[in-house]
Amino acid sequence: MSSRDATYESWGVNAHEFRNGTVCIGIDLGTTNSCVGYWKLHANHVKIVNHSTGDAKAKTLPSV
Repeated sequence: MSSRDATYESWGVNAHEFRNGTVCIGIDLGTTNSCVGYWKLHANHVKIVNHSTGDAKAKTLPSV
């Protein structure tokens, strides 16, 4: 198991410690692309936010 998997699993194991309404947001400010995601407590997974870029939907935006 990689350290990334272990980190995600540790949040999942302790999910009961989050109260209803608690929001956990992650922002990846990369050198090439950036994205935003949030953790869905009841589904126990991360949802990456889609961004409107013209006519298309994208999960990442160019870092400017």
